[in-house]
Amino acid sequence: MKILSMTATFGKLEQQTLTLKPGLNVIHAPNEWGKSTWCAFLLNMLYGVDTRERTKQDALADKDRYAPWSGAAMSGRMDLEWNGRKITIERTSNARIPLGVFRAYETETGLDVPELTAANCGQILLGVERSVFTRAGFLRLADMPVTQDEALRRRLNNLVTTGDESGDGDKLGQTLKDLKNKCRSNRSNGLLPEAEGQRERLRNQLWDLQQQELIRQEHRQNEQAKEQAELQRIVRERSDRAADRKAEHRFQARLSIWNTIIGAVLGAFISNLDRIVRFVAALIG
Repeated sequence: MKILSMTATFGKLEQQTLTLKPGLNVIHAPNEWGKSTWCAFLLNMLYGVDTRERTKQDALADKDRYAPWSGAAMSGRMDLEWNGRKITIERTSNARIPLGVFRAYETETGLDVPELTAANCGQILLGVERSVFTRAGFLRLADMPVTQDEALRRRLNNLVTTGDESGDGDKLGQTLKDLKNKCRSNRSNGLLPEAEGQRERLRNQLWDLQQQELIRQEHRQNEQAKEQAELQRIVRERSDRAADRKAEHRFQARLSIWNTIIGAVLGAFISNLDRIVRFVAALIG
């Protein structure tokens, strides 16, 4: 993130603009110029005014300390460059919360930037919580006394143990632990027992299907054997009928020959019957 300019109605600042140049900006100005006010404005524009902070006898809360001297409502604007985009952040006040109304939009188009909200703006842009930013990257005299801060302690612990101060290592470890518990919380519950049970059911179903397929194959083989036997029987019957027809033809041919011979013999006998009768009569007479 690069801050291009800031415009503030905040404390002694009344619609004043601070323009920053590329690189390191060092503000060298006399006391009461507004250096601390601009720093506080930057903090509260990024993270919002901490409404839980209360004014104490020895210190004023930011909402009271930086109430505009003119009596106007606290407001501000930041023009910045983030992820290659020029973004404008605006905060104005409502009846109850100073700088409580937030908007982030693209400077050139005016389109809203929905990933930035009043609650997460500072953490998204800088990558750290408010308490970590005020202890590590934004030091004011009031923040110099060392007190315990859980967010900073957690980040330093992550940096020492994993080399990553973002806390992703702890998140990953917890995610792996949750995944392990989800996979197998005990012998009967979890994703792995469910998957193993499903595998066993699928194995049983596969075995049943294989047995059914074997039965179908045996049935098909029996049917094929029956069909083959029936085909052979039909072939034999056709062969027997053909043999019978041949035998009948031979018989008919022989019968025709005998009929011809008998007919010829009878014809010859009848044609010679008169001579035979006369010859027999001559023998008798």
